[in-house]
Amino acid sequence: MKRKHILVAVVMGLLVSFVSAQNSGLTTDFTNPAGISLSTSGNFVIRGSVLVSYTGEEKTVTIPDTLKITEIGESAFAHSRAESVVIPRGVIKIGKSAFASCYSLKTVTLPDTVKVIDEGGFNGCSNLKTLTLPNTLTVIGDDAFYRTGLVRVIIPESVQAIMNDAFSHCSSLITVTLQGSGTALGYGAFESCSKLASITMPNNAVYVSNGAFPHNFAVSYKNSGERSGNYIYSQGFERWYTGTDPILEAITLTPERPVKIPAQGDRETWYRVAIPSGGAMISAFTTGNSDTEIWMYDLTGNQLARDDDSGDNYNAAAATFIQTQTAYIKVNRGWGSEGCSLQVKLE
Repeated sequence: MKRKHILVAVVMGLLVSFVSAQNSGLTTDFTNPAGISLSTSGNFVIRGSVLVSYTGEEKTVTIPDTLKITEIGESAFAHSRAESVVIPRGVIKIGKSAFASCYSLKTVTLPDTVKVIDEGGFNGCSNLKTLTLPNTLTVIGDDAFYRTGLVRVIIPESVQAIMNDAFSHCSSLITVTLQGSGTALGYGAFESCSKLASITMPNNAVYVSNGAFPHNFAVSYKNSGERSGNYIYSQGFERWYTGTDPILEAITLTPERPVKIPAQGDRETWYRVAIPSGGAMISAFTTGNSDTEIWMYDLTGNQLARDDDSGDNYNAAAATFIQTQTAYIKVNRGWGSEGCSLQVKLE
């Protein structure tokens, strides 16, 4: 645990240092010293080793190695109609908004020399559905892939920081794979990715901010003990889980044996019940002086039954036929209830 806290501090320090440097302008123009005049080579405008702008109209663009550039400068391709761009080896940095609002852009080839994709680098590239990030990449800046069309993202082990909102609002994004244990995810890194359903986490991921992923992933991740593995989002249970049990905190029930419901007061308690092969009719009911509500779900999170205090003394009772190997029951016990128990029967 001590080692992990040290790693978190180091990576968060990196985040702060990177942001401070970006705001001060100290790191963005290290290859573009003042006083160097512009030069033109075909459709490329260059200052020093920085590609300042692209002026062509071609759909397929290959940046020549002979230009010997190390940086794609700020807004160099912004609003370009290019559909495919090949970036040569030697480029270290994709500058701020370098490809922003390139709505026609479908493919980009990044060399294995790129270390930084700056703020808004590919912001708004809605037709960019696939992209291979190089193993040399260390920082993905704020809004770098905001509102792109990416479907799957693999974050290389080399990446140390994914800044705020880097992949937010990618409405087609389905899967994210993190390969490195040293990656820190900023707030909103994958926020509002409405189709995101699978996240693969490495061993000992350093830092996942509360808003890094949608649907409160950070809460599910911490509740699982920050285990490595593939996390799947269950729409029915409205939570992420890894392994075969979506409700780790559920209490296992034995049919016909009443259990006392914790006096939590307007908070839910989960229970699991093993179902025989071929399915069974399951009924669940509360007894006592209680104001209770019951929900019943199958293993995939489909809600099969619900009841709100229809029994005597505001007790609840629900029943349904279930075919999956496990049934889940959620009970909400109101404030002030005493002597409340839950019982389950299988038929």
